[in-house]
Amino acid sequence: MASLDPEAALDRLIATRQQVAQMCGEPATQPIPGQIGERYQRAPSLAQRRFDRLAGETARIAAAGMSALMTRDQSARPPAARLLAQTLDREIGQLLRLVR
Repeated sequence: MASLDPEAALDRLIATRQQVAQMCGEPATQPIPGQIGERYQRAPSLAQRRFDRLAGETARIAAAGMSALMTRDQSARPPAARLLAQTLDREIGQLLRLVR
């Protein structure tokens, strides 16, 4: 199984997180630290596989969450957006820990 581009995966998740932040009136998130690709390459293969799996799962969560938010009434979006933001923050944190 070919691995994904870790920097692109995190960039997409961060972009989604920033959109969610706007929906719930939170400040934009911090940028991802540099050299994720290099860190990923230095990580053990088990960590790389976990990263790939978690990044894929998180992308699916983000897509489903954004779709659900778009179907909600504008006034009902902020609480749901906050929940999605917390989930994305937790998952992005896990991804970063895998490639320390």
